[in-house]
Amino acid sequence: MHALPADLRAMAFRGAPIDNRALAAAATADPATRWLAAVTVGAQGRYAAAYALLEPLSVATDPVLASLACSTIGSHRRQLGGHHAARRWDALAARHAARARSDGVGTDPDGIGPTGALADALLGLAADALAVGRLAEAAALVDRAAAPARGSWRTRVRHAWGRAELVLASGRAS
Repeated sequence: MHALPADLRAMAFRGAPIDNRALAAAATADPATRWLAAVTVGAQGRYAAAYALLEPLSVATDPVLASLACSTIGSHRRQLGGHHAARRWDALAARHAARARSDGVGTDPDGIGPTGALADALLGLAADALAVGRLAEAAALVDRAAAPARGSWRTRVRHAWGRAELVLASGRAS
């Protein structure tokens, strides 16, 4: 994936809020920039605005971007309690991620690449399973996500969070 604007990366992954001017500019930018803008507004709880940016990306020709968009929509659905709807989006993300191939350039520091997309899809499916009490399925998905999650700080954090939620849900917390 090509270089993305550093200020938008900061907004998406480091907590800086997006202002309306930056959002308007991102809405007409390249697809990867639109995805980052959607991540940012979604993190602010502006799910409808995020969906407006993400839904067209969910059918992008780039399987990594399509996967990331679907995983993000799934995450937002989970935040709103829509675990079954989230599962459909996460399953679609996994199908897109399965088509993605590493370009051999290296790992994106924020996990915006083939392995990050796969980790996001698997961890989303694990969260969906966990939410409806399918602990064995969730555990298997968290385990499958371990290798692709090693690629970036963001996917390592998501993997650790998923593992922690699984331990808590199974009553094995110490």
